[in-house]
Amino acid sequence: MQVFSIKSTCLEYLEISENTIFDRGGSELLVNMQNFKNLKVFKLIRNWRSLRRKRSQPSTLYSFVFPKTLEEVYIENNMAFDMGNIEVINGHNLRVLSLKDNEVWTCEGSFTGIINVEFFDMSGWTCEKLSHNLLYGFPNLKTLKATGSHLGKGFANTAGAGYFLSKNMRLHDINLSSNRINSIPDGLFLRPFEQLSSVDMSYNNLTIFPKFHASIKTLKIIDLTFNSITHFNNKDIERIRKLRKVDILLKGNPFQCSCKTLQFLKWLSETNQVPDILDLTCVTEKASRRFMSEVISNLKTFEISCKTNSGCRLLHADSKWIKQFHDKVSSIGFELCLEAKDFIGGSGIAENVINAIDSSRRVIFIITHNFLKSTWGSYEMEMTRMHAFQKGREDMVIVVVKDDIQVTDMPEVMKKMWFKITYIQWPNDEHLAYNTEEICYEKMKMSLKMKEETTI
Repeated sequence: MQVFSIKSTCLEYLEISENTIFDRGGSELLVNMQNFKNLKVFKLIRNWRSLRRKRSQPSTLYSFVFPKTLEEVYIENNMAFDMGNIEVINGHNLRVLSLKDNEVWTCEGSFTGIINVEFFDMSGWTCEKLSHNLLYGFPNLKTLKATGSHLGKGFANTAGAGYFLSKNMRLHDINLSSNRINSIPDGLFLRPFEQLSSVDMSYNNLTIFPKFHASIKTLKIIDLTFNSITHFNNKDIERIRKLRKVDILLKGNPFQCSCKTLQFLKWLSETNQVPDILDLTCVTEKASRRFMSEVISNLKTFEISCKTNSGCRLLHADSKWIKQFHDKVSSIGFELCLEAKDFIGGSGIAENVINAIDSSRRVIFIITHNFLKSTWGSYEMEMTRMHAFQKGREDMVIVVVKDDIQVTDMPEVMKKMWFKITYIQWPNDEHLAYNTEEICYEKMKMSLKMKEETTI
């Protein structure tokens, strides 16, 4: 090997792949690499005879002498060793260093002598033990690839892990995918990266949006696909808005569509920063999976339902009495949605009635003589009966009889569901003292609490 290297003075590109060179003393090649006086590209890829690799005694310092002309080094799937401090002599022209898929059992150490490296690939390493200054020797680094390098454990086990990228201010692209990262170390991305363009955090276990430095203006894409994000809270959304034109990739996350995540759903419906929105799905409070776009398309109805934590609708109640009833029920923890203030403008009455019933947990009918005379009252009852039957929610109806009305005076549709409904007789001057308004409100409170699940 020494003779070959000395006589190959004109060689600029050298690739040795798919051999068993390291089983035959091929490590001499690295020792004699300095003899290739004009070498620019060196590739040493998959040269192990077997998959069984013996763990060598860890060294505190590895020293290599490169040809001064060397620009690119690819040593991939070749070696097995514990990381130490790596010193390179004559490495100032090196721009590309790929050491991916080598069996690097620990990542405790650093690099010196190759300060102009712009591309570094450490994918496939086992970095459960990690030095926060591992990359300090690459101040001009533009692309970092560290896919599947066990950095999740490494970050968790390393004091000061937030300084891992603190000397790499010229980074353009960061790929930390498939590392089982549960949380971003404090300060990891809170650096004034000058030209940061993309961050790939896909296939990790993140639950919140990463924090980025406010001065970053060049970021174009953040890949958060296939993490553990259920929603973004208000702080997350504000951070995303401050990043302005950044695209956020989100598919494959276990999003939740519920009243608790309403602000997140509203943001999704308004933003243009999620290009893969049509690929998003979510789980509702009833454990059914839906396409996010379907939920968003019906967001107004869903929002009305969420505003009424009791999920009730008051349909055609007498207006002079309704405010008192509304305020009282609201004061005991349930807000009632009324057609006068919550029906969607521009939609027909029938459409509004159907949407109101469909998005309700409960439907309250205030039965008065005026209501029984109303054509819409009978329509609302029939729509409620059909919805309750189709959804298996026959117990969703609460009937408050305010005037002196007998069951025989009720519409036929009400008589058909009479034994499934909750009935409350409102007091009047002819009723006994034990049936007071306070007792009726207590009955209402108990009835509303019986069923508090949101229908999505």
